Amino acid sequence: MMRRLQDARTTGISKVSSCVAHLSLFLLAAGCSRQTPSVPQPSERAPVPPPVSVDLRAAAHDAAPPPREKTAPPARSTPAKVFWTPEHAIAMALAEPLEFVGRFDGKDLGLHAKICLWRNTHVMLRVDYCSGVAALGIANAPAAWVTGTKIYSPRGEEVALYAEVRSPASVYSAPRSAYIMFNVEYQDRTAAGGFHLDLDVDGYSTFVQTAMALRSGTYPVCFEDFEWITEQRGNITSRRTRGIGRIRCDNSPRDLREVWTREGTKYLQDPPSLWFTYLATIETLVNEGQHRPAR
Repeated sequence: MMRRLQDARTTGISKVSSCVAHLSLFLLAAGCSRQTPSVPQPSERAPVPPPVSVDLRAAAHDAAPPPREKTAPPARSTPAKVFWTPEHAIAMALAEPLEFVGRFDGKDLGLHAKICLWRNTHVMLRVDYCSGVAALGIANAPAAWVTGTKIYSPRGEEVALYAEVRSPASVYSAPRSAYIMFNVEYQDRTAAGGFHLDLDVDGYSTFVQTAMALRSGTYPVCFEDFEWITEQRGNITSRRTRGIGRIRCDNSPRDLREVWTREGTKYLQDPPSLWFTYLATIETLVNEGQHRPAR
């Protein structure tokens, strides 16, 4: 019995030893079958590329947007030069109500009649014959009705307007065809100095007398061109001038001469409706001014 137990133990131990041996061989074979990755030697490694040199300024230039083309700044518009033409002067006189400045005798200014001064913020307006209707005009037409006005710019430029018709027509409502005389003139009085729209009667008289004393031909003037007419009455030969309906400018810059020759001539030949509106206003001013006390 004891022998059988001993044999059985011996047999079991042998089997266990055999199994261990077999397992060891299996593990060894499995370990050998694994391939350990080879580490490349320094000489076998891929070459390292050399460092790249970068010009940062060039790169920044390439990355920046292309420069904008320089364009010239927009030209400032120069306001058109305004000329003191008949139409512009009259428009400024009618642009606002007129304030009475004064009434005085015009003999010191070469006019044997009363003068009234009016103004607004744009002009000073001189109204001649401010005592009603003049008996005789400068053409010596009997019982002629005349109107004479002068419109001054803030600088002292003067536009003179004169119209004359035969009675019984009214110069304030007669058509252009009824005029026996019609003058449109320009004089640049600025050289006299001292003019402004706030002048009183004395200041205005001083300004005009200074302007009249200036040597003729030294300042721009525009007036109706004329021709000389010789008249024979009995034994008396006389010469006088007659307007020919065309504006002439002396001592004037080219631009002023061109504008006034065109605009003044047009006014002489075919005055616009604004002229007749202006005449109606002058009639009102004369009727009002002749009742104002004179200086």
